[in-house]
Amino acid sequence: MEFSETYGVVRNPEALVLYDLAGVRRDSIGSTPGGEEYVAEVLSAPPLFQKEALVDTHEGRIYTGASDRMQIEELAPDGDTVRILRIPDFPLALTPQQVEAEREARLDIELPQGVASPPPHFVQAVKDMPSPETRPAYEALLVDPTGAIWLRPFRGMSEAGEPAQWLVLGPDGSWLGSVEIPEDFRVMDIGVDEVLGVWTDEMDVQHPQVRRLRRGGG
Repeated sequence: MEFSETYGVVRNPEALVLYDLAGVRRDSIGSTPGGEEYVAEVLSAPPLFQKEALVDTHEGRIYTGASDRMQIEELAPDGDTVRILRIPDFPLALTPQQVEAEREARLDIELPQGVASPPPHFVQAVKDMPSPETRPAYEALLVDPTGAIWLRPFRGMSEAGEPAQWLVLGPDGSWLGSVEIPEDFRVMDIGVDEVLGVWTDEMDVQHPQVRRLRRGGG
């Protein structure tokens, strides 16, 4: 067996596979770019501002995006592209200061008792990670029962602590605006009138929670 000697940021495609309701594999209908991985001699880990492909479904359609731009593809069950939805000119550029803050956040990790600092090889690997020029467009994709597409813009480890502004594209593909979700509430599903998720309290205990969703335009 030969092992890959490709180092740096790699992104291997992943198959999109169709299964029936019984869980039986029916067909492969294409692929996504997959997720980025930083590969070094001493470790394999997500790179700074890791881009990942995301997928969701709604009424027989498949929605997928590579997260390298604010764009989603709608696919038919056979994998053919039905339409492309995008928010043009959405700002994704990173400053050197943002990249370095993310690098420092990677090194600020919780260590086992009795360990004073991260292993030198880990520190060097993080310092050697390439500096991306752009951030991922989003880190979560959900399609609600109305056909609206919800995207949570990506935030790095160094950017945590603020409410999340989910972007919403209407069923016709138009950008409807954003919805603020508290930082301590992790969205799991979106209904017509409610948002289901998990709320984490000040003791770091998780609680299932349903929050009311009030839609505009009516």
